Amino acid sequence: MSLDATHACVVDLDGVVWLAGEALPGAAEGIDELRRRDVPVLFATNNAAPTIGDLRTQLAAIGIAASDAEIVTSAQSAAAMLDADQRVLLVGEAGLREAVERRGAVEVQRAPDVVVAGLSRSFDYDACDRAAACVRSGARFIATNTDATLPTPEGLRPGAGAILAAIATAAGREPEVAGKPTAPMVRLVRSLVDVGAVIGDRPSTDGAFAEALGVPFVLVASQVQEACGSATARAATLLDAVRALCA
Repeated sequence: MSLDATHACVVDLDGVVWLAGEALPGAAEGIDELRRRDVPVLFATNNAAPTIGDLRTQLAAIGIAASDAEIVTSAQSAAAMLDADQRVLLVGEAGLREAVERRGAVEVQRAPDVVVAGLSRSFDYDACDRAAACVRSGARFIATNTDATLPTPEGLRPGAGAILAAIATAAGREPEVAGKPTAPMVRLVRSLVDVGAVIGDRPSTDGAFAEALGVPFVLVASQVQEACGSATARAATLLDAVRALCA
């Protein structure tokens, strides 16, 4: 399947477009090249912390214009797994809260139907204790994603997977996972675009996501060091990745 006006390019953000909001070389140029070719773009991130508005603003700050419809997050995928009016205990930040509220679920601090957890920079012992206790009591357990680390200009930092591991260990139960490369994210992205290719920096998430979608995957070099035998090509920058796909 080739990239064209009907087959979108799904582009990861962290480690491909930026590091903690700081633009990576070739990022804006790569998106410009896709738009010049009339290829639809969908930015898909497993980072559930920022809101859609936050991401749109951060993209604009590095010269990339994007609409809300061109951005999808693991928070939205997790929220899509909920029913309206369900009682939800959240472990996360503004992006996860926004997605859950838009779904029509109700955030509570006790006796939830569901525990939804993702990246939280304020996560502590009490939050772990509360979430694990709810899961042990029978609440459904949903994780936005299980990425162990998050790339930043200062190097790798703990990601949502580290937080989920703590809750799961204390609760004695593994979560249902919403983000790349799992079926909920596949369903969500397919509902938004016809996918032609995926560009990302993690074989275990982006590469496996492309495989689940049945499309080519181009691996962009980053701080994340993982073996990958499934990439169609390897590229130094997003622009190089786009050129590889359009060659």
